[in-house]
Amino acid sequence: MPQLGNISVKDYDGVTDRIYYGLVASGGDKSPALWQNPDYGSASAFRPQLTVVSRPNGTGTGRRMDFAFTFPEVFVNTFDGSSRVVNKYVANASILVPQSMKIETVNAAGAQFGHLMGSALAVQMLTSGYSAT
Repeated sequence: MPQLGNISVKDYDGVTDRIYYGLVASGGDKSPALWQNPDYGSASAFRPQLTVVSRPNGTGTGRRMDFAFTFPEVFVNTFDGSSRVVNKYVANASILVPQSMKIETVNAAGAQFGHLMGSALAVQMLTSGYSAT
């Protein structure tokens, strides 16, 4: 099984590295692993975060993985210094990994899906809010 670690990603400028620190390892099925990026907020509620939960699917023939990503927009009141979340970018993905699929096929599918989500075109769609035309 994968071990909890930090995840480094490029920011929108394609140069700046952002690190999502592994804060909580999954305790097993239905227990989320948690990563946060502290660059954007002094409090946990103001930080971008990723959670991943895995579990068997209903029939036991596969593993269901649920990814949830949130990126809050924080407003800081210049008069009293208080902060509050005013918007939230939310992304969810649910993946089924069949347990009877050949490992070579699972490896190819997982790698290609992961890289597709990190492709330049996917980034353009995810930042514009529109599918490619």
